[in-house]
Amino acid sequence: MQILAVDDDESILAFLRVRLEQDGFEVSTYRTGPEALEAAAGHLPDLALVDLRLPGIDGFEFSRQLLQMGDVPIIMLTAVADEETVVAGLERYAEDYVNKPFHYPELRARISRVLGRRGTDPTNARVIIDEHLTVDIPRRTVWVDGDAQRLSPIEARLLATLLQNRGRVVPQEVLLRRAWSAGDEGEPDSLWVRMRNLRRKIGDASNPPRYVLTERGVGYRFTDARDHDPKAPLPVPYTRRVVAARP
Repeated sequence: MQILAVDDDESILAFLRVRLEQDGFEVSTYRTGPEALEAAAGHLPDLALVDLRLPGIDGFEFSRQLLQMGDVPIIMLTAVADEETVVAGLERYAEDYVNKPFHYPELRARISRVLGRRGTDPTNARVIIDEHLTVDIPRRTVWVDGDAQRLSPIEARLLATLLQNRGRVVPQEVLLRRAWSAGDEGEPDSLWVRMRNLRRKIGDASNPPRYVLTERGVGYRFTDARDHDPKAPLPVPYTRRVVAARP
């Protein structure tokens, strides 16, 4: 598992690198947001540790841009005592936070909890939908009959939301809220265009579509395999090893 840590305090970064590597993680550390974003653009991490007070761009803006690249779980490191600031970070970007100064066992436990929780999510691994379609949300890539297609960040978040609710209708307003980043505008017409592009990339341009169904006036639904064959197996995820916390 690969962890990206960004903090302007070199001593904290050195400490995190030593302790996390001892626990079996691959760690990359950066002192500024732009440096970390450049690295993430080449290879998305499995989790990011983000200081709120970064030079250049703050932790909120860094997290927003990182999430545009892919669905990366974020734990915020903060010395900010303002409860409203922490709540805003959790609601908009982060899955958890740790107050500075922190004890490593607490941080390590939170990392394990976040990774473990997401490890049960079908959008956290490469998933075989059927013999034609394979999906890897973290890498924003799908394979249709072996041919790779790259998804945009919005397309990846749309597909992730649909897969998380497979077999259930997802209302338009939910898709607009989850797929578009905070501060960006998402409109029903934009959603229709993005969904059309997503269908094309996943090989779903047939009429009627095989995977993403339109529930008129309500939203969209990713079909369950059993919609086509009641005896069909559920999608098969590749296993991703999560390192357990040490006692």
